[in-house]
Amino acid sequence: MKFFKAIFGLAMVLFLANSAMAQNWVGKVTESQGQVSIIRAGQPLTRLGSGGVLPGDEIVTGPSSRAKIWFKDNSQITLSEKSRFKVDALEYNEGVNRKSVFTLVSGKARALVGGWFSPTTPELQYQIHALSTTAGVRGTEFTVEVVAFGQTRTVNIQVISGNVRMWCNDRPNVVINIPANANFQIREGETTEQAHERQERYVQDLAQEIFGNSGRGGGTGGSEGGGANPPEPASPANRTER
Repeated sequence: MKFFKAIFGLAMVLFLANSAMAQNWVGKVTESQGQVSIIRAGQPLTRLGSGGVLPGDEIVTGPSSRAKIWFKDNSQITLSEKSRFKVDALEYNEGVNRKSVFTLVSGKARALVGGWFSPTTPELQYQIHALSTTAGVRGTEFTVEVVAFGQTRTVNIQVISGNVRMWCNDRPNVVINIPANANFQIREGETTEQAHERQERYVQDLAQEIFGNSGRGGGTGGSEGGGANPPEPASPANRTER
């Protein structure tokens, strides 16, 4: 009898532990292709589908691999190959509070953001960090990509719908607003103003090369700043102060 009581007690402890962990789950990998793993406390999980995603987890995709993660804040992240994506924090109570913070360590992530936002500073409630920058998001669809060109790393953002507000982590009061159908590229070590001005010069120089006319009367071209590939021409982002 004592043996059965001990077994029952152990089963209850394991059940309660699993229930407590289940309550902390903030998302789940709903689709995976190729090599996809979750790193938890520095160790890869033995089974990808054995549970949900917890704060602090990193989702990693290998070559020719992809993953889609659903989060309880009603957002979805799709990771391309060779990507590493970390869940820093996620708290979501519709109509009460929202805090979703992620980090794209490497690779490319496509975000589809839904759910409830407070009407005040919604971009502070859903953030994706990449290198030394932060993308603060309103209800929108966009991609974030960390790309290396030789010794230079860049963050490329493409906004598909809605808008994204971007700032450097050490200068949060200088914000770039990136509207729908626009791209923005910022190199590691650049400020948002430098990135904005560099891309404006590139577009103007490209117009001068194609049409023989430039709005600023000459220029040094888009190769300034380390020789990284220039961004694709896009609708201009807008600089704002907060």
